[in-house]
Parts: sequence; C-alpha cells; structure tokens
Amino acid sequence: MSLVRRHGLGPRRNARLTDVWHLYLLPTAVRAATSTRPAARVPKYINDLGVSYGMMEHGCQSTCLAATDVDDPTDVTLAAYTDVQKIPDNLDSTVGAGALSKVQNALESLYIPGTWVTVGTPYRLIVRTSLGAFLSFECYSGVGLNAVPMIDGTNVTLSTTFGSLPPKVRADLQTAALLLRLDVSGFTGASTLRQILKGIGDQYAGTLFQIGGISI
Repeated sequence: MSLVRRHGLGPRRNARLTDVWHLYLLPTAVRAATSTRPAARVPKYINDLGVSYGMMEHGCQSTCLAATDVDDPTDVTLAAYTDVQKIPDNLDSTVGAGALSKVQNALESLYIPGTWVTVGTPYRLIVRTSLGAFLSFECYSGVGLNAVPMIDGTNVTLSTTFGSLPPKVRADLQTAALLLRLDVSGFTGASTLRQILKGIGDQYAGTLFQIGGISI
C-alpha cells in the first residue's frame, strides 16, 4: 500500500550519494498558496529543505509521518528539533527498556495510542499500527468533511469514550472504518478512543506500507 501523499516540489538541491531515506513523526505546517499551486499541509521543516519526501497525515490532527532522503548532518538537525520524533532506521529493531517511556509518551502526546508498546515491540509494528490509525482519521476527515481536529487534548482525549462523542462524530468514525473494510465490533459505547484506534491499527499490523523510499 502506497501512502505517499505529497512529494517535495522542484529539483533537489545539494543531493549527495550518501543521502538515505529516514522516517520522522512530526507536526504539519501550512504551505501558503501561490499563483501556481494551492495552499497545502506539508511536513514542518522538511518542506523547506528542497528534498524529496513522502508523507501520511494523521487526518485533521496536526501531525504526520514523513520520509525524506537527506544526508547525515541534515538528519541530525531534523532529529534535534523538540517536536520531531526520529524513527530508528532499522525498523526491525525493538524498543529497549531505556526507551520505553519515551516512545509511549511521544505517541500519546500526539494522540496516537502508545500505552500498548512494551519492551521488545518492533518499531515496524509501532509504525504500521500508527498508520492504521492515521488512515482511519484520514477517511474520517473526508467522510464528514471534518476539517477540525477531533482530539484536542481537552474536550476530547484518547481516554474519551466512544459513547460520549457527538452523534455525528460517532457516525463518521464508524462509516470511515466500514469504508476501509475494518471490523467495527470494538466500537462500543464504553470503548475509549485509545482502544478503538489501537483496534484499528491492529488490523494493519500485517500490511506493507510504502512512504517515500521506505517500505514499512
């Protein structure tokens, strides 16, 4: 499954033979409209580098998973931003004891289920599960023309139950899941968004994704 939503525009600058594709979880930014292209959401920082990239948005949430091919110094610079989470290049490596709380907190802070992650969980599984949630939110955004983030951290959090959401939100979420041919048996009134999104993500655990130059 290809999830290359947008690519960097124009020729690459300062391309080097040592450039390697890397994966980052980071905020989106709005690229201003010009006379030749409309406004669009793009990966923060990466869009300004003049490099090729692929991205998958977390629906209307201001987050995306982006892949880009950059040299080592640029990779270090991107990873140093406090609002950027660099995904290990070896996706088959696993979460160590020292990194567990960091990984869980990084996901949860971006409204992505993370408490399920344990020591020994492969990063590939974490990314695939997260992308499943991203897909459902992308579809949710289109189903009901929902342009406002559903989870704002105050009125709605990952701990919010499905039954306490407004009727339209519940209907659009379930319709989106059905359009994606997902099992919606977990969409019960007492289920939290954390549980529902994790259940959706689990259904993509065996799916091969392609973002930019990275197979996940």
